[in-house]
Amino acid sequence: MAHTRTGHGVPALLGLLTGLALLGCGGSSAPTATPTSASSASAPATSAPATASATPSPSAAATPTAAAISLSCPSASDVSTDFQTPFTALPPGAGDALVVNGEPPPGGASVSQCTYTDSAISASVVILLATGYPAADFATAEQDITHNTVGGTVTGSETFDPQSGLGDQAVAYDFTLSTSSGTNYEFGTIAIQGTNLVSVLGYGTTFTPDQQMFNTLIEALLA
Repeated sequence: MAHTRTGHGVPALLGLLTGLALLGCGGSSAPTATPTSASSASAPATSAPATASATPSPSAAATPTAAAISLSCPSASDVSTDFQTPFTALPPGAGDALVVNGEPPPGGASVSQCTYTDSAISASVVILLATGYPAADFATAEQDITHNTVGGTVTGSETFDPQSGLGDQAVAYDFTLSTSSGTNYEFGTIAIQGTNLVSVLGYGTTFTPDQQMFNTLIEALLA
C-alpha cells in the first residue's frame, strides 16, 4: 500500500515409530509313572528394548551477505540509453543527499553521487550509490534523498509506492518541486539490498521517464 507524506516528511517435526517384536515360546512334558527328573519350562525369550537413535538437528543456514557494490558512476552512455535521452555526465560528487543537518550517512556508509544532464539542462538524473548503509534507516533515506538532492520547495504531497522484486526493499516516488528556475517534475526510485543502497532520481521541466527505466538501472547497479 502506498503511503503519502506531505511537505518535508517517509521472519522436524520428527515422528519416531518404534516396533515391538513379540516372540512366542512353548513348554514340553514327558508322561512317565515315576519321573526321574523334573521337567523345567523354557523361559520365554525377551528382546532388548528398541533404542531411539538421536537425529541431528539441521544446521541453521548462514545468511548470505551481499558483496559491496561499486561506487563508480555508470557511464553517461548507459544512463542515456536507459532513459532514452542524451545525457552528459557532470563531475562526480559526494553524496550530500544522504547527509542531514551536517550529519554523516548512518552506519558510516560510503556514498557517491553521480549527476547527468541534457544539453538544454531541462532534464537531469542523479544517482546515489552507498555501501554499508543500515537497512533499518531505509525509511530515513527516502526522506533525505527527496529533500536534499535538488533543493527547492515541495508543492503538494509526496507519494511513496513500494516496489516488489527490487532488492530487499524499494519504493518509487514522484512530486513537483518549486525552484528558482520554475517548476520541476521529480520521479525516483530508491532500493536497498543488504547494506547496498541505490537511488535514482530524475527531474526536469519536461522530463517524464517511465518507472521501468528506474527499475532497470537500479537492478544493474545492485547486481
